[in-house]
Amino acid sequence: KVESLNNKNNKKKENALEQNMVCINYSDLGAMNKLELVFSEKVLAGKWALVCESVQKLQTNGGALRGQDRENLLFEVYKKSFGNGIIKHGESEEWVYKNGKLKQTNQYIEGSNKKSQQITYSWDGHYLLPSNKYTRNKQLGYGEFDGFVLSWFEGTSEDDQGDELLNYYWFEDAREYRSKDCDENSTWKWTRHFLAKKVGSGEWIKEGELPEVIVMFLQMQLTVKTEIINNLQQDDDNNDDTITTEDESED
Repeated sequence: KVESLNNKNNKKKENALEQNMVCINYSDLGAMNKLELVFSEKVLAGKWALVCESVQKLQTNGGALRGQDRENLLFEVYKKSFGNGIIKHGESEEWVYKNGKLKQTNQYIEGSNKKSQQITYSWDGHYLLPSNKYTRNKQLGYGEFDGFVLSWFEGTSEDDQGDELLNYYWFEDAREYRSKDCDENSTWKWTRHFLAKKVGSGEWIKEGELPEVIVMFLQMQLTVKTEIINNLQQDDDNNDDTITTEDESED
């Protein structure tokens, strides 16, 4: 339960009223009967509520927030409070985010002059979902964020969810996305408006006030897309080897 102390008719809360204080009452936290936290602003309170919920779900497979309450918090914290912007990754990836829609603007395949089909997604603070027929590729997948865990699934939505292909945990104090084993070689870190791999190469640039989590989702999507392309290339190479072997046997 997240509530503004502004709504409480108590003179002792006058300072809280001026500071727009927010209170979280969180019950049923395992061995804890109740956790009450007071914050100076609503977005921070929402982030804490979502992280508490996510951690409890990881430990018990169940949370205290009702489904719609969780959706409302995710929308308020990770969509409504943000604006528009541009995301870039080298010469191969450029995306525009506007009013909850994410669209790839450079449609050329890296290293060639061939055009790829335009990829678009929609963002509601919880899911990054494919929003046109070219993106509705079950192999390419979609993203889910609960305030702490980022997951990339095979499929096009929760209704046809396949295997979980990748996941990361968001550590806001360190500004890092970490894998389950916290391996620094797979950690991504924000520095100002740059999201970069902590060890090794790889960097994304964010311009504007768009939600940061979307940038990490694009890195996860790129990882999956690269693996798909590599597998297709390997299949082609194997087919070429088979043809060559057959030709040689005929000789």
